[in-house]
Amino acid sequence: MKRYFVILMASLLVPTTSSAIVNIETQRMDEDKPGWSSNFSLTLDGKQGNTDKSALAVALGTQWVQDKNRTLLIGALNYGTSDGVKDDEEYFAHLRHTHQFAPGLDWEIFTQKEYQPFTFNRKRTLYGGGMRIETNFSQFHGHSGLGIMHVDESAIELDRSNHRTQANRLNLFSALKYPLSKTTQWMGVLYFQPQMNRFSDYQASLSTGINAEVIGPLQITFDISYQYDVEPTASTLGHENLNYNFSMTIDF
Repeated sequence: MKRYFVILMASLLVPTTSSAIVNIETQRMDEDKPGWSSNFSLTLDGKQGNTDKSALAVALGTQWVQDKNRTLLIGALNYGTSDGVKDDEEYFAHLRHTHQFAPGLDWEIFTQKEYQPFTFNRKRTLYGGGMRIETNFSQFHGHSGLGIMHVDESAIELDRSNHRTQANRLNLFSALKYPLSKTTQWMGVLYFQPQMNRFSDYQASLSTGINAEVIGPLQITFDISYQYDVEPTASTLGHENLNYNFSMTIDF
């Protein structure tokens, strides 16, 4: 069994404040390796001065691959304090099953749960499914897909009222990689998720980054993602969100 130990130097690849879309495509493991594979990530952050801050984020992923079936489970936790008082807490879980029924063509079903009690008590649950096709042109390689999902979200408004929305959304995505050298590749991921009965209400995400092999099993990744939500669950969450991640990965 091959395991991956990931130390995230800046921001863990889990939902951040007001994020509407979590980029699962960058969190997939080796889908061609049979049997079990796992990953574990940990980040520690601290600051001392007028305000003493500390933060801990951990994530665990595991995958089972057999014949044409792949099952992926990811769980994550963020925890932070300021002057010894807890001020950040986030939970995330994602379960996905993929079945290949033709070369380069898969169907998937998935469910996901997010909870951010210190971010206006934000909660998000979704489940759905769809098709995924292998995408290759020139030197680009990746997957594109189309599916349907049901999303249930809630958050607290400024007047302390709890606002809840439920919607059926299309889930369109494309994830591509392009080799820049023998050890470096560019990555790009696009999500577009409009309401099925009102396309003007959409959530979108665009991510781009670089992954490079440094020495032996050591890899580094830097990516930036921009997200836009036309109608956020609550006005407190805002319409736009910009995140960046810098990660170091060691295989063993």
